[in-house]
Formats: sequence, C-alpha cells, structure tokens
Amino acid sequence: MTTALLLSALGVIVGMPIVLYGTVRLDERPGRSSWLIVLFGLSLVIAPVAAAVVLHQEATGNDRYVGR
Repeated sequence: MTTALLLSALGVIVGMPIVLYGTVRLDERPGRSSWLIVLFGLSLVIAPVAAAVVLHQEATGNDRYVGR
C-alpha cells in the first residue's frame, strides 16, 4: 500500500512537468509530437494513481475489484 502511494506521488512529480512542457509546446508548435508529449505525461500521472486506488480498494476489503 505504501509503495503504491509512493509510486503515485512519483508519477505526479515526474508526469506533471512533462504535461506542462507539452502544453507549452502545443501552444508554440502544435503537432503530433506535442500531443504525444502531453499524452505521455498524462499516462505517467494517471496510471500510478489508478493503480493506487485499486490497491487501496483491495486492501480495505471492498469487493468491488474481486474477480476482475
């Protein structure tokens, strides 16, 4: 559980500057590479946070994710 929280914090710390850089680049030079940078940063932010949410739900005994 603690590892998931640390990974989600690390994902936010690393991913948010990439998203911000991508949005600035998107404003200056719109194109596919700018969108890829934004989407890559968002995936770095969202994936660990979603994993931490699922692990927290499993650790608390909620049966929402059992059998999936």
